[in-house]
Amino acid sequence: FRIELMMEISEKVVVKPAKKVNPNVKMIIKYPNWYEHFQDAGYNLEDGPKIFDSVYTGTETRNPMYTQQHLPKYLSYFNLRYLENIAPGRNEGGWYDPYECSYNLTSYAEQAYLTLLAKSKEAMMFSLGTLLHHDFSLCVPINGQIFKDMDEYLGELGIPVGTATYIPYHSHGEDYLHNYVAMLGIPLEPYPDYPEEAKTVFLTENATKDKKILKKIMKSLEHGADVIVTSGFVKEATKLGFQKHLCNVGYTDRKAIVNSFAYSNDGGICFGGLEESAKAILIPQLEFKTNDTWEIIAGFGEDNSFPLLMKTQYGKGRLYILTIPEDYGDLYHIPRKLLLPIRQIFLKNSPILLDSYSKVALFTYDNDTFVIRSFQPWYDEISITLKNGYTAIKDLQDGNVINGEQEGDNLVIRIRLAPGNNKVYKLVK
Repeated sequence: FRIELMMEISEKVVVKPAKKVNPNVKMIIKYPNWYEHFQDAGYNLEDGPKIFDSVYTGTETRNPMYTQQHLPKYLSYFNLRYLENIAPGRNEGGWYDPYECSYNLTSYAEQAYLTLLAKSKEAMMFSLGTLLHHDFSLCVPINGQIFKDMDEYLGELGIPVGTATYIPYHSHGEDYLHNYVAMLGIPLEPYPDYPEEAKTVFLTENATKDKKILKKIMKSLEHGADVIVTSGFVKEATKLGFQKHLCNVGYTDRKAIVNSFAYSNDGGICFGGLEESAKAILIPQLEFKTNDTWEIIAGFGEDNSFPLLMKTQYGKGRLYILTIPEDYGDLYHIPRKLLLPIRQIFLKNSPILLDSYSKVALFTYDNDTFVIRSFQPWYDEISITLKNGYTAIKDLQDGNVINGEQEGDNLVIRIRLAPGNNKVYKLVK
């Protein structure tokens, strides 16, 4: 009802009368930041952009904890990329505001940085009246410094690329989970249509809105792609025949509390190593059939283990199942050593691989440039593994070239990350 009503109002009350008075007027619709809930408020991402000349994207994230919208920081980048793929060439820019950012002005700056890292045409600072108010006046010089800094390198960044993820029109499920996963150092590129040509595809629960999704996954796997699905996807896809057509893994009503983990170095045949998280994590228990599906990462119980990451072969491809904690934010508490095999799957076709703690975002581009940004409040070292024949990286802010050092079979570069700073590089062969 709401979608139909807004379509009618948009076309008959807003656009047509305006065009009748002035045929040259340009009508723009600005979409909010909460993409999972657009359809519930009447926004029609499938047909609405066709009525208007162009669109604008909400990229506000503010404070993920002490606000009502529950939006991880990465959404300032992700939402703009989603709208760019919905209305290619007609997404005029990103729109952010200073509300609920005064607790930490870096949170305001991050909205601007990520909006521009998504290669937004414009940055809309809402609004003049607000920014002139004494409560928010510091945001004005912050914007000026951000634009000055990014002018040094923004033009050298190519078109954003990342692991393809599919968000069907009018869908929701595991709300905003894409952004929690991306904050593990995994760049994502969202599409409103299934990315048939992608070599790696990531699907959350909202992809089950597409009732043909299993056939599309099967086709990808048959052509040699890797497909990663979440535990929430498995739960909903069970209604579509997931176990019959893809993999005999089932979602149960049982939960497990884990803080000790094992990981496999041989594809799931054996476990090696033990890692502990700083806090206990509550996860759903998934059931699987031995020798058909293999645990890559597991959480320990008492004389038992529970899969956190599973793998099975299908056709020429591989299907992975990632168990999502009941609190999505607990993904950030997965031990660093366990994040590495997760990234290896998502970034299989990327020329670089991060080894870092969580709440670090990696932004990759089609011209061998990339940006790393830490959302943690502390300084620490991370490492970058170079692949595909690359031997060094060039710092696009100071011009220095950093050569990789051999560590076993890998060429590795170690850098120190500071909170709130962008590290901007170009790969060198």
